Order: sequence, then structure tokens, then C-alpha cells
Amino acid sequence: MAFGLEALWKTLKTKGPKLATIGLASALIFAVANKLADNALTSVVDDISAFVKPPTFLIVFSEATDARNLQLERDDRKPVSGIKVVPLGDRAVEVSVAPGNYLLKLHRDKSASREVLNVPVALRTAGASLPVDVSHWAPEEGASHFEGTNPTGAPNLIGTRWVTAQIDWDVAKSASDKLLSKILKTALGQVGVSEKGSDADKATILAYFKETNFPAPSLQTPWGGAFLDWAMGQSGAPVTRSAAFSSWKTWGEDVPVGEAQPGMIAIFDFPGLPQAPSKLLVGIVLRRTTECTEIVAGNIVDRVVITCVTGIPKSVRRPSTA
Repeated sequence: MAFGLEALWKTLKTKGPKLATIGLASALIFAVANKLADNALTSVVDDISAFVKPPTFLIVFSEATDARNLQLERDDRKPVSGIKVVPLGDRAVEVSVAPGNYLLKLHRDKSASREVLNVPVALRTAGASLPVDVSHWAPEEGASHFEGTNPTGAPNLIGTRWVTAQIDWDVAKSASDKLLSKILKTALGQVGVSEKGSDADKATILAYFKETNFPAPSLQTPWGGAFLDWAMGQSGAPVTRSAAFSSWKTWGEDVPVGEAQPGMIAIFDFPGLPQAPSKLLVGIVLRRTTECTEIVAGNIVDRVVITCVTGIPKSVRRPSTA
């Protein structure tokens, strides 16, 4: 970059080093300001380009998959419109969309049922190859127990998934309360455990009951409450010694619903859930959105899952500090 060295030399000879130094400093300031302006303009142009012509990402599936009905959802769980999906055989697709974190959703018909797959994906680097495990399908009716999605109406489970993403672990790491952070990390480590899975999964679910006083449990015994007790016990938090969701109504300390934090317990009125005779649903808070509260819960779709519950929690509780 030229600063007019000839002119600077003339100034140095005729007017002395002081004015020459001022001239050099002014030239440097002008050059830096000009460069910053160029960078800002380039950034704005890049942002506009991404909006007008979104970048393309390559998604590679772990097995042959029909991705023609692929959907992407953001945190509000509403499908993103305007995405372009180009299948590349039956094992990969190119997706054109604005960069961000999404929930990838697929549907398929199998036998007499319809199944759904929910996988969190971070689409950040255009052109990068993103592997997606498509082995975690579940019955669609298991992922949504009610039709309504009105936050003030009947509760509903939306965006249910049984795999974690880095953004979930980032929430746990960023928690200022060490105990709440440990509770959430412990719960996230169990996401995907299934009563219809491997022998190790089945043994893990039976082990959840060891923190309770429930005698001789089986895989047919509702185990959502036992999972919560296990997560608390493993984290060093108080436990209820009960496998029932109702036992959490008096656990720990009550917290205003609007002050719910990751790692706390959220209790919802949830009539009609077969796994919950108490007509309650209880889970560990992951995050809150404008539409629902995302929790880690057990015995949903026969698994430990992350699911977002519409409606306002009945109550929120945290471990007692006494």
C-alpha cells in the first residue's frame, strides 16, 4: 500500500520531521479506515448474497434414505420455507438454505405405520459434507400425543428427538450453576437409551430404579420418574426415592415459571399420556422458546428423549439449597 513516499520526503525536508510525522499518521488512519469500510461493505454484500442466493450444504445419510420430503425447522419448530433440496442418489442431498442450526425432519411409511426422524444439524460451512445418522426412526404418533399446538391450550409434544447436538451440550456448559449444569449433562448423556434397544440399554433403564424404592421393576413399568431420580443421584442432587412423576411436586424449591433455567425440573399437566398415570409429565429443562419448553424426559416413544412441551409448566423446581 502506497502512502505517497515522495511527497512525505519533500515534507520532511521542507517542513521538518514533526509535520512529516503528522502526515504519515494521517495517511495511516485514512488507510485503516478505508480498509475497515471495505471489510464492512464486503460483509454486508456477503449477507445480502446469502439471503438472495443461500449457500449449498451436502448432507450424507448413513443408509439409503428417501429425502424428497426433507424439512428443516428452527427453534420455533416451524418448517423453514424456500429451501432447495436436490437428491444425489439415495444416500445424499444438497440443501440450499441460510446458515444456522436446524432440526432435520424426515417421514417414511413402514408397514401400516408412519415413522418420523428428527436430527439436529448445524449447517455452517457451505460445501462441507455433514453426516447424518438415519437409524433412529420412531412411530410418528409417539412423537406427538395431541393435535393442538396452542401454548395456552392442551399440551403437545413437538420436535421430539432422541439424539443430541453440540448446541445442547453448549447449553449445559454455559450454565452458571454447577449443580444444574451437571444435572443437564447427566441427562443429555442418556438421550437415545431405548427399552427396545440393545441389552445394555435395557439394563440401563432397569438401573434407573436403583435410586428409587420401587420393588422388582420391569421394562413395562413406567420409568420416566425413575430416570429423573437416577439423573439427580448421579449428579449429587437430592432424589425422591419414587418412580412416580407426582413425587416431584414437592421436591426441592419452587421457582417462578418465568425464571426456569437449564437443569431445573419442569412439571406439566399432561392428561392422556399412557406412561403417566399421574396425568403429569416431568422433565429436566434444556431451553425455552416462544412456543414451548424443551426438556429431557424418559419413557417417551420408549426412549430418553429431548422434546418440546407446549403450554405453560404447572411448576418449576430446583434442588434445595438448604
